[in-house]
Amino acid sequence: MGERNWYMRYRTARDYADEQAEKYRNGEDVDAYRGIIGASWVAEAYTIAAENAHSLMQVQGAYWQSVVDV
Repeated sequence: MGERNWYMRYRTARDYADEQAEKYRNGEDVDAYRGIIGASWVAEAYTIAAENAHSLMQVQGAYWQSVVDV
């Protein structure tokens, strides 16, 4: 993934967070990082996606608001 491709960074992070949320909802094991597991990890994954969305908006402008407000 390109370091400066802000949309791709956001989309990848959002897709990953959605995937983890679906696994959690189905009772499957979700990924973990440094002791963050379960619902905490799903929340962290969405936080990362939100940070990437913020970066996208800061760099590319308000035009992208409709893309990240899904």
